[in-house]
Amino acid sequence: MGKIQLLNEQVSSRIAAGEVVERPASIVKELVENAIDAMATAISVRIVDGGVREIRVADNGDGIAPEDMPLSIVKHATSKIYSLADLEHIHTMGFRGEALSSIAAVSMLTIKSRTRQSETGTELFARGGKIEYIRQAGLPEGTTVTVENLFYNTPARLKFLKRYGTEAAVISDILVRLVLARPDISFRYSIADKTVLHSPGNGNLDDAIYTVYGFSLKDALLELSYQWNDLKISGYVGAPGFKYKTQKQGSIFINGRYIRDALIQKTILQAYGERLLKGDFPFYVLKIEMPPQDFDVNVHPNKLAVHFRDENELSYAVMNAIGEALHRNTVSPVLEVGEGVGNVPPTPPRPEEDAVGPLQKMDADELNEAVDDVLRRAAQTSPHVYFMREPTPFETVEKEIKQEEIARQMAFSSPDEKEKQAPAKLLTQVSDYRVIGVAFFGYIIVETGEALYFIDQHAAHERKIYDALIRNAAINRVSQRLLVPVKMSVSAGETLLIRENMDIMKEMGFMVANLSDFSCDVLAVPQILGEVDVRTVFQDIVAALERGDVSPKLRRDKIAKGACKRAVKAGNKMSDADIRELVHTIITSGSIPHCPHGRPVAISVTRKQLEIGFRRRV
Repeated sequence: MGKIQLLNEQVSSRIAAGEVVERPASIVKELVENAIDAMATAISVRIVDGGVREIRVADNGDGIAPEDMPLSIVKHATSKIYSLADLEHIHTMGFRGEALSSIAAVSMLTIKSRTRQSETGTELFARGGKIEYIRQAGLPEGTTVTVENLFYNTPARLKFLKRYGTEAAVISDILVRLVLARPDISFRYSIADKTVLHSPGNGNLDDAIYTVYGFSLKDALLELSYQWNDLKISGYVGAPGFKYKTQKQGSIFINGRYIRDALIQKTILQAYGERLLKGDFPFYVLKIEMPPQDFDVNVHPNKLAVHFRDENELSYAVMNAIGEALHRNTVSPVLEVGEGVGNVPPTPPRPEEDAVGPLQKMDADELNEAVDDVLRRAAQTSPHVYFMREPTPFETVEKEIKQEEIARQMAFSSPDEKEKQAPAKLLTQVSDYRVIGVAFFGYIIVETGEALYFIDQHAAHERKIYDALIRNAAINRVSQRLLVPVKMSVSAGETLLIRENMDIMKEMGFMVANLSDFSCDVLAVPQILGEVDVRTVFQDIVAALERGDVSPKLRRDKIAKGACKRAVKAGNKMSDADIRELVHTIITSGSIPHCPHGRPVAISVTRKQLEIGFRRRV
């Protein structure tokens, strides 16, 4: 007798369910996406015990016709595609016809639904994938799906779930993305009987962002609007100073669908470039619209991964969209003085598991009153006040109120003050200036108009070197031959890196000879580097290239960044002539006000700020 046999329906259905239903959050995502496809304008999500005991998703959408109800939990039964050609033009969130079938296989499932055309509704109950009854019922328009006792018939799956708080936090993250994806839909999210999120559904993306992250982002959001061929990019990115230590505060949407894509994430970081330090990540809500045939969402059952037909075009558009927004809104970093907002310490991030828990201490009426109070306070608060901190998707309302009170008490000016302080110009926009001196052998002080600038001499020198290496490709103008070649030890892998980038390095002023699997000779370095330790510079360049990039432009950028790390250090005394030459170069360069590694070149303090700090103004 042969060893290969067909699995029975019960076993195969539970295996298939594992592809779609990984945890309670998977169910919430599938059910809410179904509600969106049903043209709902209001969606309510309620969970109990992290969604293990109960998940209920109710909507006011089109509903399910009585004759369609028996097919609703049949595998691969769908109303969203009808032919192979439809897979090339997917406009809906769901389309596989697997969700309800898979959910029903591992839970007790109740579906109640009524269409606008029907006088009565239909109720279905299934246990472990088997329908126990379908009956008529008096119901409102729309659909309510209740999932109870998840994984009751697969205890091995149940024991691998996390604690209820952790599962609730994952569901919270799903709801955050959906609120941002569809600001035109009002979402209400409840844990047991406590509402922890309620979006207005007014269609404004900025209001959706405030609903999720709070008003602390108000002055940090930079709007995007860009089009390239059939690609449209909109949304918001955060100002460079508003940064995080993870990428969790970034959201990418393709035609309204939340996705995770390493290429786009990498492109976003490249667009910020030197505006961010290594290890910092920006805030962004990026909405990309493109023809459905230009990308494939049928890659994985969770539909978070996407394949693009032309990745280069997409990367180009994202890079330019963010670059334009950052360029339009570049301002000089400000040195805060006095008892201002700059002295408020950042709020430490809340552990993920606690992200939603504390709100359960308030009943619904108290919560609604607290939210209304936060909105009133935010409307009264000076718009330049915000906190540079790591928000979590569901901060407690109590914390929001406390922070708004701190902001009101510690702001420089009262909320009713009409006079607003104009920010200092960028250093590169200054025309008349006077070099006053150098503080602490590292910070050049420049006076111009109504502002002082403190220039970090190391960051400024890095900027100067980097710009020269990137912009000047004529070797006879930038190369400086060494009197004695410097022999470097290299590994076989480093040899390949050097060989692949030899032409780029030569264009930038580096000359390497006698390259073998174990050593090479450095014959020349860019003249702009001046007196440097050649060994250290070369090691920095090789290290910068080790995370290889395909693009010659990016490799050139890494070589330049590696070389300019050896600029004049803070604490090294510079001559007056060198100081004047460096200030002149920075002011006339037109570069962005950051060193190639993300630190600001200069910070400003205005005369008005000093007078406030010395209490000459109140």
